[in-house]
Amino acid sequence: MPHAIDRINTGQRTVTATATLIVDKRVSREGVELTKLGTQDLYLASCDNVTTSTGHLFAGACGTSRIYPTTDQIYGIVAAGGIVVTYMEIYPG
Repeated sequence: MPHAIDRINTGQRTVTATATLIVDKRVSREGVELTKLGTQDLYLASCDNVTTSTGHLFAGACGTSRIYPTTDQIYGIVAAGGIVVTYMEIYPG
């Protein structure tokens, strides 16, 4: 996703076995980079009724990152326990 970055917003959320809001909807955003700080499978969706059966699988080792080009909110869920997810919202330059 090549672009000039004018500003970013960063943070962390602990995602649990209950649907957890990771980032809010922001119409001015170009995308969000998510990084897993654990090894559990993480499931993502843009709605608060995400489940481990309906969410998009974000598998991988600790430190795995992905960029999602979206302005929508992103929710996550794990099967059990919790996982820390860091985010970096990317805004146009």
